[in-house]
Amino acid sequence: MPPAWLHRKLSREDCEELIKQAGLDDGRFLVRSREGKPGEYVLCVVYKGKCTHHLIAKNDDGFYAINKKTFGDYTKVNRLIDALGKPKIPGWPVPLDKPVNVAEAPGSGAATTGPTKTSNASSTGWKAYGCSRDEVQESLKSADGTYVDGAFAVRDRPNQPDEYVLSVNFKGKPTHHLVSKNEDGNFVVNKKTYGGHTTIENLVNALSVKQAGWPVLLSTPSAPATAAEAAATPVPAPAAVPDPVPEPVPEPVAAPVSVPEPEPVVAVAEPVSVPEPEPVAPPVAEPEPEAPPEVPPRTAVSEPVVPEMSVEEEVEYVNRTKAAASEAKQDVYQKMAELHDLQSSSTTVPTLTLMNTPALSSTPTDGPELTFMLARAVLNLGQRVNNAEQKLSDLHTLLRSLNVLGN
Repeated sequence: MPPAWLHRKLSREDCEELIKQAGLDDGRFLVRSREGKPGEYVLCVVYKGKCTHHLIAKNDDGFYAINKKTFGDYTKVNRLIDALGKPKIPGWPVPLDKPVNVAEAPGSGAATTGPTKTSNASSTGWKAYGCSRDEVQESLKSADGTYVDGAFAVRDRPNQPDEYVLSVNFKGKPTHHLVSKNEDGNFVVNKKTYGGHTTIENLVNALSVKQAGWPVLLSTPSAPATAAEAAATPVPAPAAVPDPVPEPVPEPVAAPVSVPEPEPVVAVAEPVSVPEPEPVAPPVAEPEPEAPPEVPPRTAVSEPVVPEMSVEEEVEYVNRTKAAASEAKQDVYQKMAELHDLQSSSTTVPTLTLMNTPALSSTPTDGPELTFMLARAVLNLGQRVNNAEQKLSDLHTLLRSLNVLGN
């Protein structure tokens, strides 16, 4: 027995019509045989909301391929279709999981493999046009007053063209859903598409079979009796109105053409040459002032470090230090007295003895030369006095340290 999704002697147009009636959901498919090409088939599958067609034929190795591409070593077409029904097949974008089984296709003459379901679209028992929500909800009740799943009706929305309300019983309660058209012109239910259907009849017919995302089949049309009868009553065609006799159209009179006035000519002044500016010499950077020479900081005189010693050694050390300090003090006083005598003495003194300075003897060239030599002697003596004062200061510091040790 051939698979239920395999259709014979079905045209491309009838194939797409069957797919659309079932719903343009990705993965919905059927397979039709090619007339005059035994062993070859065409797979029609919905991908991204559109019907696509693919050639199925055997390759040189005797395995079935789709568009000359193999998806396994299959020698039977039903094995290939079953394999492509699984998700995530490498190289195949959509699983074949929604078959459209053999039915009475228009003009195909193909026999069905089972009882053909009557299309709800061919019935008007679900059209509740002009009815209110309460009237439709009352008509969805069964004879015993319960709401049987699958009973449905569709009513139009006043002053809202191409908008309807689908009322259907689900889980023992009436539910109501907005039906309108999307941007592509196809009908959607609660803004969700169930195939590319441009008429409400095709949408109802599609929802009467199992659809992905739709929970209940539209199985029992249940519109109010008055509305169903009104929908079934054919509307009489309007009486023919004779075509109006066209009246002769007078020939148009050409309107005078106004000649535009010439635009005034604006005199353009000749360009005035502007002398180029003379180059300006770049400013000369002023030299940075030299930093003053650094003056080395005066080294502070550190306190003398007294080595560790016994009491007797400390007493002897103190005595020696005091004697040396007294001797140095006497030496300083002597040098200061000599400096005082030098300042008060005359330049005609025959001989001067200044702190070991060689004697200055008077010569016939007394005068400027002797004055110069005396100045040098004074400077030398002053320097020695400064050194003696520094030593005296150091001795005073040492004496203070010794006094601290003695106490």
